[in-house]
Amino acid sequence: MVKSNDLSTWSQLAKFDSLEQLLDAYKNPSQFQIELSELLQRYGSDFITPKVIEVGSANGVTSALLPDHYSRALLDFSPIALGQANTLFNHLGKKVELIEADILNPNLMDAQYDIVFSAGLLEHFSLKDRTTIVKNMFRLTSPNGYVLIAVPNHRSIPYRIGYLYQVLRATWLYPREELITHLKHETEPIHNSLYVDEYELSKDTVFRYLPATLNKPFRLLDKWLHFEAYLKVWVYQKGE
Repeated sequence: MVKSNDLSTWSQLAKFDSLEQLLDAYKNPSQFQIELSELLQRYGSDFITPKVIEVGSANGVTSALLPDHYSRALLDFSPIALGQANTLFNHLGKKVELIEADILNPNLMDAQYDIVFSAGLLEHFSLKDRTTIVKNMFRLTSPNGYVLIAVPNHRSIPYRIGYLYQVLRATWLYPREELITHLKHETEPIHNSLYVDEYELSKDTVFRYLPATLNKPFRLLDKWLHFEAYLKVWVYQKGE
């Protein structure tokens, strides 16, 4: 089992062999990255020059998709991942602040960013660590700013089956995922966190994790059962 706090594992997964591969990840982003970027822009419209930080950013493709009037920062504890991000942003001529830090660290700075978001991060941690991560995300958020937390949606039956299939076959490349279905309840004890809304993004992605023999049957079933989409996003606002 791959551990969520294994630096060498995350660094290896973040590693690209060439600039061309990095550029391809930017020019051909995943559908969920496109839709998440659009959702971030919806909340960013509340600010003239939004300051955004991506927590657990890896190479920061989602942040790179944001308009250039956004002030962007990437926080990751892998220097290799941040090095890849630096190469990508420099080549694109986009400004970015790089922060090498562990989001579980209690000594992070406070209240700087209008939007703090993560995607594909929380599901790899225990409830205790998830609570710490979310608290620290709020610490990074300015008053009236937004926190957006996105995780793979295990309530989507096709994704759940595809995920478990790969875990059983030992072909799952990432740390194991926790089943998070009620993040709203988990965040209720966090001081000054105001629930705003939740979204499901990137419907087609759920079918891509299925075995080839199940892909078409589940797409047909979706016409009647309307499976949930791949990415579940919760939005919160920090009080004044």
